[in-house]
Amino acid sequence: MADDLPSDFDVVVLGTGLPESILAAALSRVGQKVLHIDRNEYYSGQWASFNLENITKWTKEAMGELGLEHPTIEEDVLLQPGETLSRLDLSVKGKTYFNIASEYHVSNEEEVLDKTDIAKECRSDDKMDKLNPDQVEENKDDNDSESNKDTLEASEEAQSEETKSNTETEAILEDKETKPMSEHKTDETFKKPSSSEDSVVKAEVTESKKPETWTASKLKKDWRRFNLDLAPRLLYCAGSMVELLISSDIAKYCEFRTVTRVLTFLNDKLEKVPCSRADVFSSKDVSMLEKRMLMKLLTFCADYTNHEHQYQDFADKPFKEFLKSQKLTNNICHYVQHSIAMATDTMTTMEGLARTKKFLHSLGRYGNTAFLWPLYGSGELPQSFCRMCAVFGGVYCLRTAVSAVICGADNKCKGVVLTNGQRINCRYVIMESSYADAEDMTYRAKRHVNRGIFITDRSVLPTEDQQLSLMFLPDPDNGVRPTAVLELPPSSMTCPQGLHAVHMTRPGTGDVHPREDLKIVKEKLFDPADDDKPNILWSMYFSQTYYEDLKRGESTPDNIIVLPGPGPEIDLNDVVTQTRQIFVDIMPGEEFLPRPPNPEDIIYVDENEATVGENKQSEFAGEESETNKTGDQSEGVKDTEEVTAIQSDESTPIKTDSTVDQSDESTPIKTDSTVDQSDESSTITADSAVDQSNDGENKQDISSEAGLPLYLVSVRDPPTLSVSVLTPPTPRPPPPLTLSAGLPLYLVSVRDPPTLSVSVLTPPTPRPPPPLTLSVSVLTLVVFGRLDFLCI
Repeated sequence: MADDLPSDFDVVVLGTGLPESILAAALSRVGQKVLHIDRNEYYSGQWASFNLENITKWTKEAMGELGLEHPTIEEDVLLQPGETLSRLDLSVKGKTYFNIASEYHVSNEEEVLDKTDIAKECRSDDKMDKLNPDQVEENKDDNDSESNKDTLEASEEAQSEETKSNTETEAILEDKETKPMSEHKTDETFKKPSSSEDSVVKAEVTESKKPETWTASKLKKDWRRFNLDLAPRLLYCAGSMVELLISSDIAKYCEFRTVTRVLTFLNDKLEKVPCSRADVFSSKDVSMLEKRMLMKLLTFCADYTNHEHQYQDFADKPFKEFLKSQKLTNNICHYVQHSIAMATDTMTTMEGLARTKKFLHSLGRYGNTAFLWPLYGSGELPQSFCRMCAVFGGVYCLRTAVSAVICGADNKCKGVVLTNGQRINCRYVIMESSYADAEDMTYRAKRHVNRGIFITDRSVLPTEDQQLSLMFLPDPDNGVRPTAVLELPPSSMTCPQGLHAVHMTRPGTGDVHPREDLKIVKEKLFDPADDDKPNILWSMYFSQTYYEDLKRGESTPDNIIVLPGPGPEIDLNDVVTQTRQIFVDIMPGEEFLPRPPNPEDIIYVDENEATVGENKQSEFAGEESETNKTGDQSEGVKDTEEVTAIQSDESTPIKTDSTVDQSDESTPIKTDSTVDQSDESSTITADSAVDQSNDGENKQDISSEAGLPLYLVSVRDPPTLSVSVLTPPTPRPPPPLTLSAGLPLYLVSVRDPPTLSVSVLTPPTPRPPPPLTLSVSVLTLVVFGRLDFLCI
């Protein structure tokens, strides 16, 4: 497809990550021709989501090369006078990802089967030992076939007895669970199991609590059911990303699930954080005094901008010190700082209060939660914006890259050269940071984030329902590098039933490998020696480079824009803010991703439907004409007139209680004259006849009622309605007014903008009261102001 691309575009976008996809959709939405290309064979770039098989393939590609090569460029043919060529680096090895390692923590299925066979043999030997010694002796004296037969029968008998015993034990357990304690004590048929039966019961209960046994081959078999993110992100329910998805109608391409709980480690114990009012008052881990403290603080943080006197002394100080000054307990300070504001120890009070307010304002919009998770992973969001771009004409090419950038004498980018050697002319080039060379970027700091992906066999805090959990664990060393943990259940469409996907994100430092950097948190949550903690079935570690305050280089043309990749943040508000500002710089005065028109409101008129056939009349025209004549004779002139316009390719015919044929040319407008709609010109009149056929034979009577204005209604593309007045209204004498004696007269007028005005022209005339009719059996008397009833 890349060979058949047009040669001229307004914008060329390199990379299908989230910022690039948002800009591509916004530019395409306002009518710009967008070419969106990616060197990978998948969408979303550094924001992608992979299944278990493809993430293994991605690991090899990130550590190797993609096989893209520079084409042979004939500069004399492609370049114009004064233009220069700047080649880009096509290699990806070590540019964005490094320290990549993945492994399975469970054995293969073959080894498990061998161990199962050995266990079965051991159980059969135990059963043989339980047989009658005399029977075993008799079996030894018989021949081999009879011995084997007797042994098999004895084994089946022993197995049936054991099954019967287990069945009785299960029945006892069920009876014990269903009956209250008082019934168990008074039930004469209840028999307490022996010590051996009791051990069997405990073993069965323990075995039922154990999760399903998984093997490496079983995980590989369900590889399609995994959706593992390279950069997992959440959405604040009242954040800018949610607002953008709603206003642009891109939310119809996505599905979301709420984050149901926020967890934290407090006193070496994993607890649920009370965030909302309902959580605070239902929590059993918070005392009544702490509940009041927490509610008072959260109420202040939700409206802190109107209480500046309470925090102005700590505006530039750490948020941690401000919380301590409020005389809160250590538990409340921990909840607010690390779980609600998700602030580090060095974060200022202003930033901490702003984060707390953002969290609180997001509560309650979509349930008792502040965050949303996109189903099937965060990689679905870039693809949703790509769909919107394609709907409005964007062109997409995967497995294609830009080999060189063409610059003019004025240091402006004039176009790019693709890896197939084709030149694409454009006005702007937008690229992800991994596509740009080092000299094309300036930044404040180059950093990296350490990430870990784990597949576990159960939740870190099991409950009856599947919980989507978020944890923000503080740094035990200096408090500046916290670890964000996101646990995704099967209902998030990221893993099969019975498993959980866990993402860990922590800002990196130095040359520390992510395996060592995330070791402390991993040991807190997972421990194979502890039966109460989940087991890791598969894990993956990698480091990802990102840039702080990224901008174009000093010598880079100003119509080349470089966008950063994902950092350690967990939300997407910063991405929306950045892309909105870039769009305003490129397209000043245009709306950022406006809502597209509803397809049901767009009317597509076929050419055959728009053109009225020659010598043909609407089936309703005759009826309307007869109705008008009858109305004129009996009731006078009608007060309304129906005007219909049909859009076509060349002209806009007008229908006023009759049908007007369409011609091939434009329609000049005249008043008080004859309409002759021929091949060259046409005219429209009021109070006159119309000649609309090409040969002048077909004549229709089109007239405007005396004194009524004639309107021209036209529909354009994009759909807009235009109304023009052809003839001004002629003053008409008011109709005769007939009033009932004594009734008031009102003047009602409607103005623009629509308002209703009512004025009283004549006051009502006093009228005598109607005669009073009394019942035969009841007479009403008024005596001294008192109402009495007198029966007759």
